[in-house]
Amino acid sequence: MPATDPARDPKVSVIVPVYNPGSHIDDCIRSILGQTLPPGEVEAIFVDDGSTDGTEERLDRLAAEHEHVTTIHIPNSGWPGRPRNLGMDAARGKYLYFVDNDDWLEDDALERLYDVAERDGADIVIGKIVGQRRSIARELFRRDRSAMSLREHQMLLSMLTPHKLFRAALIREHGLRYPEGRRRLEDHLFVLQAYFATESVSVLSDYPVYHWVRRDDLTNASNVPPNRGYWENLVEVAEVVEAQTEPGPYRERLLSHWYKNKILRRVDGHHLSVYDPDFEAQLMADLHELVLPHFPPAVGERMDGVLGIRDRLLRARSLDGLEAAGDVENAIGGRAEITAAGWHDGTLRLQMEGTMVDADGEPLVFPRMPDGRLAWPLPDDVRELPALAVEDWDVTERLGAGTIRAYLRERESRVEYLLPVKHVSAEAREVEGGATLLVRGEARFDPRTAAAGSPLRNGVWDLSVLVACFGLHVPARLAAGRDADGAAELLAEPLLQGDPPRAVIPYATVAGNATIDVGGGTRKLTEVAPISLDDASAAREGKAVALDLGLPGVLALDDVARGTLVLRRAGSPELAPVTVPARVAATGGTPRLDARVPLRRRPSDRAISRGRWRLELQLDGTAERLPLALDVLPRGQARLADTADEAPAHSTSVRIKRALLRLPPVRATVEAVRNRG
Repeated sequence: MPATDPARDPKVSVIVPVYNPGSHIDDCIRSILGQTLPPGEVEAIFVDDGSTDGTEERLDRLAAEHEHVTTIHIPNSGWPGRPRNLGMDAARGKYLYFVDNDDWLEDDALERLYDVAERDGADIVIGKIVGQRRSIARELFRRDRSAMSLREHQMLLSMLTPHKLFRAALIREHGLRYPEGRRRLEDHLFVLQAYFATESVSVLSDYPVYHWVRRDDLTNASNVPPNRGYWENLVEVAEVVEAQTEPGPYRERLLSHWYKNKILRRVDGHHLSVYDPDFEAQLMADLHELVLPHFPPAVGERMDGVLGIRDRLLRARSLDGLEAAGDVENAIGGRAEITAAGWHDGTLRLQMEGTMVDADGEPLVFPRMPDGRLAWPLPDDVRELPALAVEDWDVTERLGAGTIRAYLRERESRVEYLLPVKHVSAEAREVEGGATLLVRGEARFDPRTAAAGSPLRNGVWDLSVLVACFGLHVPARLAAGRDADGAAELLAEPLLQGDPPRAVIPYATVAGNATIDVGGGTRKLTEVAPISLDDASAAREGKAVALDLGLPGVLALDDVARGTLVLRRAGSPELAPVTVPARVAATGGTPRLDARVPLRRRPSDRAISRGRWRLELQLDGTAERLPLALDVLPRGQARLADTADEAPAHSTSVRIKRALLRLPPVRATVEAVRNRG
């Protein structure tokens, strides 16, 4: 790797191995070219691994058009290792960042990563990864972290992909390289050795950096079932751990990561349900011959619950037992709902109850044994296998250790954040033949800090949970509360929060699940009761009609606020807007908007008529605007009138059917509601 010259070399070199990505590379290229680091501070190195789909010519054109883009062409090597190594050899940046050709970056990802590395003096920075149809280690990104080491923070192993910022000097000093050739887990070997080489790893959690894509066409390497070569590559990873550690608890803790996630996961119910018998037989032979000698019984003894059952059955070569235990796991789901909700000091507190459910959606029953013990619901013949002891399937004391975790997922971007959950408790509820699990907790949602300590970006955020017991974590959408008739209710009243204030709108989806609209982009902040304006002579005489809209539960006023109301006909940008003075004042504790709006008599009048109008309230002395929506209907018409043609020509009186307040509210003379609840 060449030495760098700080006076002329870039801050970050982005290295992208490329092989026949087709259009999947579009977002990758766009996101790299669109970085907020200027071209002189970032370079992009695309290493084409013998593409044959036209991408090679496209990359050459890209390099010709952009001075900070380099393209390297090599004969097909079969895997990303050699392209990444050649990219590192050509890189001039102080830091290296690896991107796969079907993934993409947020626009200011590199600038943020660089700033964290410089601030913390970090050798490695892990930016928040967003899983596009991939599961992501949520706990690692619960908050920003710094000065992490592998010995003290084994959670670093939960993210072993190469999508990190590496200090180039660290790579050069330790001679780190990716294994080359067609193989698996090459990123684990590289990242693991980098972790062993430093005690300065930072995690950027409050901002999404990297979008990691899983595609349906199975071209992602991680989708390929494990063959003998895969297990040989896993043994190489274990050998790195063995070379860097002494026998004992530390080594066992490290090895347990791969044992749980790469070995026991391959013999769970999901995987065994799709393997054919010949593959299963070869899998069992490979594990016992190649792999388990590097993962001794002391590692397996760290497994508990369903993982402990898998460990005992695997080591006993009981494939039938593993399949039966897997069938039980496959049939278990989760369910959770909100039992109470309210705002406290700007934080939405959600009281939740959750349970595990069976294939019919009924609470999962843990059967009562003749000796009084509660059991994990294994078939009798599996529970009685010599490989399993009573303590392996006994849940009598373990139901009380059940937990519930809550997290948010933004509907469009798929960005996720864990929510704090307080007062978690679990109990076994007696039913005929056994007991069921009931877990309670209080999730706390504060949009000012929900993004790992930073403000949550505007968007529609769905609430989900993980109900966990006996080592099994089952996901479920969090259901909204129900009214006396069983219908889904709103979670809590809307709230204005922040500076400048923005709308935070909890609501129940059509399916009855809990969702929060932050920023008011899609939901009504407040519904105003229909107002009838039956003055039929108003339009004929050219009079203005008083617009009197209550804004309950939304604004708190220091004093009367004055400003301007601008009305624009929806779908008719060519029409000049109607502008009238407006006033907002508290009347009996409820803020009201007052304005006099002229009704159109002639086409040339600058006044409103039948149809849908977009309103903006601009208060004096502020830069914020209050957008509203107004539907003006002929008297007696029950449905929305989107165009004047829908209304009878003779009708002159109007009725305001609906008015809604949306998006960011005002500040200065209008303050956010404080400490509601």
